[in-house]
Amino acid sequence: NCDGVDGGIYFIDTFENGLDQWDITSATVTWGLESGGMRPGGNALSDSVDNLYPASNTITATLSQSLDLTGSDHPVLTYWHQHAVQYGDYISLWISTNDGLDWVRHQNTHNVTHTTMFPTIIDLGGPEFKSSAVKIRFQFASDGDAFTSAGWLIDNVVVRELDASRKLGFPFSDDFESGLGNWVITGSDRSTTFVDVN
Repeated sequence: NCDGVDGGIYFIDTFENGLDQWDITSATVTWGLESGGMRPGGNALSDSVDNLYPASNTITATLSQSLDLTGSDHPVLTYWHQHAVQYGDYISLWISTNDGLDWVRHQNTHNVTHTTMFPTIIDLGGPEFKSSAVKIRFQFASDGDAFTSAGWLIDNVVVRELDASRKLGFPFSDDFESGLGNWVITGSDRSTTFVDVN
């Protein structure tokens, strides 16, 4: 759904129905759907399905239709992902506000591994995103050396209005006396622990 807002959601793709909402480009190995342990359901977008990514490969997955955010209040882009990327290889998120003529990079990561899915939230509340021609692009690029890895899995891509009940005041502080309600917890189990500082 790329036209208007339905229940605060402008766009959602859980990759359970294929890749029809994305334009795919690649040099060698291309994007595909990988199954098993994703959020939610069974599929995630993968740069190298069930395999290590190859060297010297640059691939992109670009939203096919532009999103109209002209009437939005404070939208955010959220997605879950995990990645294993070697030094010199990069995963990046790009956003265009003029139907793909120009792109601005909003995330760029290399030489890092996350073995479980975790969320990323990109703020689209600025005036530059009040456009009827917003596009999203995921890009993976590997260099020419022989060191490769599992690559990038992406799932549950959503553009939606920010939940007003979760907006925090400024300046923000948290003494953790009331738990972890202000935080998104990922990876290993986290809990609050009392420490006597006296």
